[in-house]
Amino acid sequence: MFSRLNQITIFKIGLFLILSELFCVSYVFSDTDQNVSGNPVRIDSSPMEQGGLSIEYSGKPVGLLNHDIISASVVDLNGDGLYEIVYLLPSGVYVAPYKQAAKPFFYRFSGFGTPVSFSVSPDTGWVAVNILIHDVGLESCLLRFDGNTLRLVQDNINMWLNFLNDGTLIAQRFDVRNRFGNVFFIVKPDDNGMVFINEKAIIPMDAVMNLFAFVDLNHNDIKETIFLDRSGMLKVYESNKLIWSKKVITINDPASFLNIKIAVVDSPKTNNKSFWLATNESQQQPSDKISLFKLFSNGDSYAIEPVSIKMNGKISGFSVLNGKMILIVTERSEDASVSGITKIYEIEEPHI
Repeated sequence: MFSRLNQITIFKIGLFLILSELFCVSYVFSDTDQNVSGNPVRIDSSPMEQGGLSIEYSGKPVGLLNHDIISASVVDLNGDGLYEIVYLLPSGVYVAPYKQAAKPFFYRFSGFGTPVSFSVSPDTGWVAVNILIHDVGLESCLLRFDGNTLRLVQDNINMWLNFLNDGTLIAQRFDVRNRFGNVFFIVKPDDNGMVFINEKAIIPMDAVMNLFAFVDLNHNDIKETIFLDRSGMLKVYESNKLIWSKKVITINDPASFLNIKIAVVDSPKTNNKSFWLATNESQQQPSDKISLFKLFSNGDSYAIEPVSIKMNGKISGFSVLNGKMILIVTERSEDASVSGITKIYEIEEPHI
């Protein structure tokens, strides 16, 4: 039997771990870079798509989370005009005011699954979380945030879930061998659970639920389906026909799909939309080197523009606020017993 002293010590350790989870992320947010660890970064586009001109994107660190997070997004989650940062940890989903030091709302997971990704529907409060069960299935769940609580609506969903850029909720079947199946569904989140809109969505079979978007890039009032396929080919479909494609990266492991982030940027300066891809995948092998790619159209054709960025780390999030891109990068510690830190950068696209 343990001694009284040992019992007290174990109790203190357990209490510390619980409190560490509840308040595990401390915030440093600033509108300038002087209070945040890290320097402003230069982000340059490749000159090959710009007639020999190198375009500089200005970026600065505006905050950090003192934790190695799985994924994060900055968004007005419940439509109250205030921005939140939503982030995923092994313990649960957390929602906190953006650029404010405040206690987060959270939903704590239970069970044996591993949370691997999440997505949000801006203004509606919906959060979809994918929880992997030992590579044999999923226990995904739907949560909803109303500004005061983050509550569970439905769980034990054996499908991949993802909110697209236009708010559409996509469900993709799980496949034991390849993780991602070939059947997609368009579903509607509801306070009583998911409602299937159609039995099978018309989505290319080689797509992955978190790597495509519906957006009108070529200004013809028809939304293209833009996605990165399972081989690393970026493709553009319009009216169910492939109209453009190009090899961007090489993907060796299906698990890598969850570490790639996309964003649709609507530039207030040019009134043009662009599709962005942020990844740690190089052409040769996975690494902590960050690569950005920008897909845009002049109305008649498409072009992909590599964008170099002088920072390293795991891409944990890629969001867009008022024309500014929010890049969330986790710098992992070399010591496995020490948690990494996650830095938040705001990147403004110049007028081109």
